[in-house]
Amino acid sequence: MRRLDLIGLNTARGSLRALFSKVGKGGTQIRTARLRKGRLAPLGQPINFNGQVLVNLGGSTRDTRPGRIDVGLEDLRTDRRWVATQHRSRHWSFTGAFSDVRLGPQVNGPVRDGLQIVNAGTDAETEGPWELTLQKWAGKSWSPAGEGPLNSGDGNAQGGLDPVGSRIWVTWLQNAPAVKGLFPTTIHAALLDPTNSHLERELLLWSGSSFGPGPTQAVQFRGKPAFLYLRHRRTRGCVRR
Repeated sequence: MRRLDLIGLNTARGSLRALFSKVGKGGTQIRTARLRKGRLAPLGQPINFNGQVLVNLGGSTRDTRPGRIDVGLEDLRTDRRWVATQHRSRHWSFTGAFSDVRLGPQVNGPVRDGLQIVNAGTDAETEGPWELTLQKWAGKSWSPAGEGPLNSGDGNAQGGLDPVGSRIWVTWLQNAPAVKGLFPTTIHAALLDPTNSHLERELLLWSGSSFGPGPTQAVQFRGKPAFLYLRHRRTRGCVRR
């Protein structure tokens, strides 16, 4: 484990799990581990991919049965994106490739909600601004989750999904072309409906000028959603509830 890079950590009903990755001349290797008696113990066998593959550790909603670990994968050679799942028995299964989503920033992993997997993808090869779209996997194929790109108007969009209790929130920012060295920026959040088919609620968290993209995240705080993001004016962060 010492020669691998730590990609991410998450918890499932009190169990801490970790995702590791290693990129070498022969390709990319990933493996998972679980905290046992103060040490990270490997879970099953590693899996290997040809070429350079970006990986992101997925999360799950509160009501999802524990035992699975989902990993978002992106092949930089082919623009292919898909999800690998490690099951309780430690074997791996794989979804098909996402449909109609091309290469762009992938800021975090998929979110499992029951039997569905939801993923956010940025298309940076459009003629206009980068588009952020959602897709869901229900066992056979990917289908759109929502009514099209989340962003509208000027500004490249990038963001991702977070499980908050039993629901899924998506947060993203949009950066319009720079004006005098600063980017007109808006930061958004939206709640998916219980079937993950459309947006139930959308919020504008912040609007102003920034030095460029920054992190966004939705978390649960005292039973309610809270949103973390950077307000680049005076370079300080913000938590909004």
